[in-house]
Amino acid sequence: MLNQKNHKRDSGLIDISKLGNFVSLQALRRENLHEGLPVFGSHVRRIGYLRVLVGGGAMYLSLPFLIGFHVIVLWFLYNNLFCRLLGIQALFGRHFIVIDRYKIKNLSWLDRLNCMYCGYANGLSMLFDATLELFRQTSRQRRNGFHQSALVFVLLLSAPFMLVFSLHGYLIYDLIVSRILGMHRHPFDRAYMDLGSDYSEPRKWGLSRMMLCYLEIENMRMASSLEQIESAWCPFKHFKQSEGVLYPKHHENFFSENDVSEVKAILLSSGTVSSNKPYW
Repeated sequence: MLNQKNHKRDSGLIDISKLGNFVSLQALRRENLHEGLPVFGSHVRRIGYLRVLVGGGAMYLSLPFLIGFHVIVLWFLYNNLFCRLLGIQALFGRHFIVIDRYKIKNLSWLDRLNCMYCGYANGLSMLFDATLELFRQTSRQRRNGFHQSALVFVLLLSAPFMLVFSLHGYLIYDLIVSRILGMHRHPFDRAYMDLGSDYSEPRKWGLSRMMLCYLEIENMRMASSLEQIESAWCPFKHFKQSEGVLYPKHHENFFSENDVSEVKAILLSSGTVSSNKPYW
Protein backbone atom coordinates (compact mmCIF):
# COMPACT_ATOMS: atom_id res chain seq x y z
CA MET A 1 0.00 0.00 0.00
CA LEU A 2 2.81 2.40 0.92
CA ASN A 3 4.67 1.75 -2.30
CA GLN A 4 1.48 2.29 -4.32
CA LYS A 5 0.83 5.66 -2.61
CA ASN A 6 4.43 6.76 -3.21
CA HIS A 7 4.11 5.68 -6.82
CA LYS A 8 0.94 7.76 -7.28
CA ARG A 9 2.53 10.76 -5.57
CA ASP A 10 5.74 10.50 -7.62
CA SER A 11 3.81 10.22 -10.88
CA GLY A 12 2.57 13.78 -10.41
CA LEU A 13 6.08 15.26 -10.19
CA ILE A 14 7.89 16.92 -13.12
CA ASP A 15 11.05 15.25 -14.29
CA ILE A 16 13.54 18.15 -14.08
CA SER A 17 16.02 16.27 -16.23
CA LYS A 18 13.60 16.58 -19.17
CA LEU A 19 12.88 20.29 -18.64
CA GLY A 20 15.87 21.39 -20.69
CA ASN A 21 14.72 19.36 -23.67
CA PHE A 22 11.23 20.85 -23.33
CA VAL A 23 12.59 24.43 -23.40
CA SER A 24 14.76 23.63 -26.40
CA LEU A 25 11.75 22.19 -28.18
CA GLN A 26 9.75 25.36 -27.54
CA ALA A 27 12.61 27.52 -28.81
CA LEU A 28 12.82 25.35 -31.91
CA ARG A 29 9.12 25.81 -32.53
CA ARG A 30 9.49 29.59 -32.28
CA GLU A 31 12.42 29.45 -34.66
CA ASN A 32 10.36 27.47 -37.14
CA LEU A 33 7.58 30.03 -36.82
CA HIS A 34 9.99 32.83 -37.66
CA GLU A 35 11.33 30.89 -40.61
CA GLY A 36 7.80 30.39 -41.87
CA LEU A 37 6.99 34.10 -41.52
CA PRO A 38 10.12 35.81 -42.93
CA VAL A 39 9.09 39.45 -42.53
CA PHE A 40 6.73 39.14 -39.59
CA GLY A 41 9.08 36.75 -37.80
CA SER A 42 12.09 39.00 -38.29
CA HIS A 43 10.30 41.88 -36.57
CA VAL A 44 9.19 39.56 -33.75
CA ARG A 45 12.76 38.45 -33.11
CA ARG A 46 13.92 42.07 -33.11
CA ILE A 47 11.28 43.83 -30.98
CA GLY A 48 9.02 41.06 -29.64
CA TYR A 49 5.52 39.72 -30.21
CA LEU A 50 3.59 42.42 -28.35
CA ARG A 51 4.90 45.36 -30.34
CA VAL A 52 4.57 43.53 -33.64
CA LEU A 53 1.03 42.30 -33.03
CA VAL A 54 -0.32 45.57 -31.62
CA GLY A 55 1.65 47.99 -33.79
CA GLY A 56 1.40 45.96 -36.98
CA GLY A 57 -2.21 44.99 -36.41
CA ALA A 58 -3.22 48.61 -35.80
CA MET A 59 -2.28 49.41 -39.40
CA TYR A 60 -5.32 47.49 -40.60
CA LEU A 61 -7.61 49.78 -38.62
CA SER A 62 -6.88 52.29 -41.38
CA LEU A 63 -8.27 50.08 -44.13
CA PRO A 64 -11.95 51.21 -43.87
CA PHE A 65 -10.81 54.85 -43.86
CA LEU A 66 -8.55 54.28 -46.87
CA ILE A 67 -11.35 52.63 -48.83
CA GLY A 68 -13.83 55.35 -47.88
CA PHE A 69 -11.34 58.06 -48.81
CA HIS A 70 -10.65 56.31 -52.12
CA VAL A 71 -14.29 55.85 -53.13
CA ILE A 72 -15.90 59.01 -51.75
CA VAL A 73 -13.20 61.65 -52.04
CA LEU A 74 -10.82 60.59 -54.81
CA TRP A 75 -13.11 58.62 -57.10
CA PHE A 76 -16.46 60.36 -56.74
CA LEU A 77 -15.77 63.97 -55.70
CA TYR A 78 -12.39 64.65 -57.26
CA ASN A 79 -11.90 62.42 -60.29
CA ASN A 80 -15.53 62.33 -61.37
CA LEU A 81 -17.48 65.36 -60.18
CA PHE A 82 -14.65 67.90 -60.45
CA CYS A 83 -13.26 66.52 -63.72
CA ARG A 84 -16.75 66.36 -65.26
CA LEU A 85 -17.51 69.93 -64.27
CA LEU A 86 -14.35 71.17 -65.97
CA GLY A 87 -14.27 68.66 -68.79
CA ILE A 88 -10.79 67.35 -68.02
CA GLN A 89 -9.43 63.80 -68.09
CA ALA A 90 -9.88 61.93 -64.80
CA LEU A 91 -7.08 59.88 -63.28
CA PHE A 92 -7.23 56.09 -63.08
CA GLY A 93 -6.32 54.15 -59.97
CA ARG A 94 -4.74 51.35 -62.00
CA HIS A 95 -1.94 53.74 -62.97
CA PHE A 96 -0.92 54.10 -59.33
CA ILE A 97 -2.22 51.16 -57.30
CA VAL A 98 -0.33 47.94 -58.05
CA ILE A 99 -1.11 44.78 -56.07
CA ASP A 100 1.03 41.89 -57.30
CA ARG A 101 3.58 41.07 -54.58
CA TYR A 102 1.28 38.48 -53.03
CA LYS A 103 2.69 36.20 -55.74
CA ILE A 104 6.09 36.00 -54.02
CA LYS A 105 6.52 32.29 -53.30
CA ASN A 106 8.85 32.46 -50.30
CA LEU A 107 6.53 34.65 -48.25
CA SER A 108 3.82 33.48 -45.86
CA TRP A 109 0.18 34.35 -46.33
CA LEU A 110 0.51 36.98 -43.58
CA ASP A 111 3.51 38.62 -45.23
CA ARG A 112 1.68 38.59 -48.58
CA LEU A 113 -1.34 40.21 -46.97
CA ASN A 114 0.90 42.98 -45.67
CA CYS A 115 2.31 43.48 -49.17
CA MET A 116 -1.21 43.81 -50.55
CA TYR A 117 -2.02 46.43 -47.92
CA CYS A 118 1.16 48.39 -48.65
CA GLY A 119 0.58 48.26 -52.41
CA TYR A 120 -2.92 49.63 -52.00
CA ALA A 121 -2.15 52.31 -49.40
CA ASN A 122 1.00 53.67 -51.07
CA GLY A 123 -0.63 53.64 -54.49
CA LEU A 124 -3.57 55.55 -53.03
CA SER A 125 -1.21 58.18 -51.65
CA MET A 126 0.37 58.60 -55.09
CA LEU A 127 -3.07 58.90 -56.69
CA PHE A 128 -3.95 61.60 -54.16
CA ASP A 129 -0.72 63.46 -54.95
CA ALA A 130 -1.38 63.27 -58.70
CA THR A 131 -4.93 64.54 -58.17
CA LEU A 132 -3.70 67.55 -56.22
CA GLU A 133 -1.16 68.24 -58.97
CA LEU A 134 -4.03 68.14 -61.46
CA PHE A 135 -5.85 70.72 -59.37
CA ARG A 136 -2.80 72.99 -59.33
CA GLN A 137 -2.29 72.74 -63.08
CA THR A 138 -5.89 73.54 -63.92
CA SER A 139 -5.80 76.44 -61.44
CA ARG A 140 -2.88 77.96 -63.30
CA GLN A 141 -4.37 77.38 -66.73
CA ARG A 142 -7.97 78.34 -65.96
CA ARG A 143 -8.30 81.39 -63.82
CA ASN A 144 -11.95 82.10 -64.62
CA GLY A 145 -14.61 82.38 -61.97
CA PHE A 146 -16.38 79.16 -62.93
CA HIS A 147 -13.24 77.10 -62.41
CA GLN A 148 -12.50 78.65 -59.04
CA SER A 149 -16.10 78.19 -57.94
CA ALA A 150 -16.08 74.53 -59.03
CA LEU A 151 -12.82 73.90 -57.19
CA VAL A 152 -14.05 75.51 -53.98
CA PHE A 153 -17.36 73.65 -54.25
CA VAL A 154 -15.72 70.23 -54.56
CA LEU A 155 -13.14 70.96 -51.87
CA LEU A 156 -15.85 72.06 -49.45
CA LEU A 157 -17.82 68.89 -50.14
CA SER A 158 -14.75 66.81 -49.35
CA ALA A 159 -13.78 68.80 -46.23
CA PRO A 160 -15.77 66.72 -43.68
CA PHE A 161 -14.36 63.47 -45.09
CA MET A 162 -10.84 64.87 -45.11
CA LEU A 163 -11.13 65.97 -41.49
CA VAL A 164 -12.23 62.48 -40.46
CA PHE A 165 -9.44 60.96 -42.54
CA SER A 166 -6.84 63.29 -41.00
CA LEU A 167 -8.09 62.52 -37.49
CA HIS A 168 -7.90 58.78 -38.13
CA GLY A 169 -4.29 59.17 -39.31
CA TYR A 170 -3.35 61.03 -36.17
CA LEU A 171 -5.03 58.53 -33.85
CA ILE A 172 -3.87 55.35 -35.58
CA TYR A 173 -0.42 56.23 -36.85
CA ASP A 174 0.85 59.07 -34.66
CA LEU A 175 -0.49 57.71 -31.37
CA ILE A 176 -0.36 53.93 -31.91
CA VAL A 177 1.67 52.57 -34.82
CA SER A 178 4.59 55.01 -34.73
CA ARG A 179 5.00 54.87 -30.96
CA ILE A 180 4.82 51.09 -30.71
CA LEU A 181 7.00 50.32 -33.74
CA GLY A 182 9.41 53.21 -33.14
CA MET A 183 8.65 54.98 -36.41
CA HIS A 184 9.06 58.68 -37.13
CA ARG A 185 6.15 61.11 -37.24
CA HIS A 186 5.93 63.95 -39.77
CA PRO A 187 4.63 66.99 -37.86
CA PHE A 188 2.20 69.37 -39.52
CA ASP A 189 4.52 72.39 -39.28
CA ARG A 190 7.48 70.54 -40.76
CA ALA A 191 5.32 69.28 -43.63
CA TYR A 192 4.32 72.88 -44.35
CA MET A 193 7.97 73.90 -44.52
CA ASP A 194 8.67 71.00 -46.89
CA LEU A 195 6.09 72.25 -49.39
CA GLY A 196 8.61 74.71 -50.79
CA SER A 197 7.95 77.90 -52.69
CA ASP A 198 4.61 76.84 -54.17
CA TYR A 199 2.77 77.90 -51.02
CA SER A 200 5.21 80.46 -49.64
CA GLU A 201 4.80 83.20 -52.24
CA PRO A 202 3.75 86.53 -50.70
CA ARG A 203 0.40 86.83 -52.37
CA LYS A 204 -3.19 86.78 -51.16
CA TRP A 205 -4.45 83.40 -50.08
CA GLY A 206 -7.87 82.39 -51.33
CA LEU A 207 -10.08 79.69 -49.86
CA SER A 208 -9.16 77.13 -52.53
CA ARG A 209 -5.46 77.80 -52.04
CA MET A 210 -5.72 77.34 -48.28
CA MET A 211 -7.60 74.07 -48.69
CA LEU A 212 -5.16 72.76 -51.28
CA CYS A 213 -2.28 73.59 -48.96
CA TYR A 214 -3.95 71.65 -46.16
CA LEU A 215 -4.50 68.64 -48.43
CA GLU A 216 -0.87 68.77 -49.58
CA ILE A 217 0.31 68.69 -45.98
CA GLU A 218 -1.95 65.80 -45.02
CA ASN A 219 -0.87 63.78 -48.05
CA MET A 220 2.79 64.45 -47.26
CA ARG A 221 2.28 63.24 -43.70
CA MET A 222 0.44 60.15 -44.93
CA ALA A 223 3.13 59.40 -47.55
CA SER A 224 5.86 59.63 -44.92
CA SER A 225 4.02 57.18 -42.66
CA LEU A 226 3.31 54.71 -45.46
CA GLU A 227 6.88 54.86 -46.75
CA GLN A 228 8.18 53.73 -43.36
CA ILE A 229 5.56 51.01 -43.05
CA GLU A 230 6.16 49.60 -46.53
CA SER A 231 9.95 49.78 -46.17
CA ALA A 232 9.71 47.66 -43.04
CA TRP A 233 6.85 45.27 -43.87
CA CYS A 234 6.99 44.75 -47.63
CA PRO A 235 10.38 45.91 -49.00
CA PHE A 236 10.01 43.99 -52.27
CA LYS A 237 9.83 45.45 -55.76
CA HIS A 238 6.89 44.78 -58.01
CA PHE A 239 7.23 41.94 -60.49
CA LYS A 240 7.38 44.14 -63.56
CA GLN A 241 7.43 47.81 -64.47
CA SER A 242 4.26 48.34 -66.46
CA GLU A 243 4.01 51.18 -68.96
CA GLY A 244 2.00 54.14 -67.72
CA VAL A 245 2.20 53.06 -64.06
CA LEU A 246 3.93 55.26 -61.49
CA TYR A 247 5.80 53.66 -58.60
CA PRO A 248 6.93 55.30 -55.33
CA LYS A 249 10.51 56.60 -55.33
CA HIS A 250 11.38 54.70 -52.17
CA HIS A 251 10.96 51.42 -54.08
CA GLU A 252 14.47 52.01 -55.40
CA ASN A 253 15.73 50.69 -52.05
CA PHE A 254 13.64 47.51 -52.27
CA PHE A 255 14.73 43.97 -53.13
CA SER A 256 13.53 41.52 -55.75
CA GLU A 257 11.27 38.60 -54.88
CA ASN A 258 14.30 36.28 -54.88
CA ASP A 259 16.11 38.16 -52.12
CA VAL A 260 14.00 37.11 -49.14
CA SER A 261 17.04 36.06 -47.11
CA GLU A 262 18.70 39.46 -47.62
CA VAL A 263 15.51 41.22 -46.54
CA LYS A 264 15.32 39.09 -43.40
CA ALA A 265 18.91 39.99 -42.48
CA ILE A 266 18.20 43.72 -42.80
CA LEU A 267 14.92 43.55 -40.88
CA LEU A 268 16.63 41.63 -38.08
CA SER A 269 19.29 44.34 -37.74
CA SER A 270 18.03 47.81 -38.68
CA GLY A 271 14.36 46.86 -39.09
CA THR A 272 13.84 48.63 -42.43
CA VAL A 273 15.34 49.49 -45.81
CA SER A 274 14.26 53.11 -45.33
CA SER A 275 16.64 55.91 -44.42
CA ASN A 276 14.27 56.63 -41.51
CA LYS A 277 15.46 53.95 -39.13
CA PRO A 278 13.12 52.98 -36.29
CA TYR A 279 14.01 53.87 -32.71
CA TRP A 280 14.02 50.17 -31.75
